[in-house]
Amino acid sequence: MLLCIASAQIAAAADVPRGVGAFLIGNRITAWRELLPAANAGDAEAQFYVGTMYRHGFGTETDNDEGLFWLTKAAGQGHVRAQFVLGFEAIQDGRPAAGAPNIVAAAKAGFAAAQYHAGVLFRDGAGVPQNNLSALGWFLQAAEQDYLAAQYAAALLLANPPAGIRRDIPAAYRWFDIAARRGYPAAAASRDSVGAVMTRQEIESAQAAADTWTKQRR
Repeated sequence: MLLCIASAQIAAAADVPRGVGAFLIGNRITAWRELLPAANAGDAEAQFYVGTMYRHGFGTETDNDEGLFWLTKAAGQGHVRAQFVLGFEAIQDGRPAAGAPNIVAAAKAGFAAAQYHAGVLFRDGAGVPQNNLSALGWFLQAAEQDYLAAQYAAALLLANPPAGIRRDIPAAYRWFDIAARRGYPAAAASRDSVGAVMTRQEIESAQAAADTWTKQRR
């Protein structure tokens, strides 16, 4: 009981937002002074930044093991960015089964980048059971958050659907068009290819839907 009270007092004394602000402007001394005590007291945001500082040698020697320790503690408390970092790194290291739980957890919390990568995992059956419908669902959630790669990935599945997905050419055109407006490579060509099998009315309707979607998010 006394230990819990002491930890709470330490966390209260530390100013996590101030520490994060100091980190963002490169003030190493203030960042460490505010964030390390809070991390030791169990604050997940502070643990994420302390792990990041160790990872990048910010005001200390680079220590990947110590960085991993703090990021893992933050992820264990549901810190979404820590979950994503750990999951993505595991995938990049060729360990999708190890990375998938963190990626999916961050995706469920609404983190767009994690939703996109969850879609990739389910599409490819990497670290999770292959499931095209789940892949499309995650791509669409990220796409709705304006995650560009997810918009293109969702459009591809809708235009050339594998087993379990119904072809939806107008929706594919809309997402290709949205991605093309942002300059995503190959999106314009894919949109025009899909448009070749659509009527003028269907194209105009899909373009109007893309206009509306874009205006609502700008």
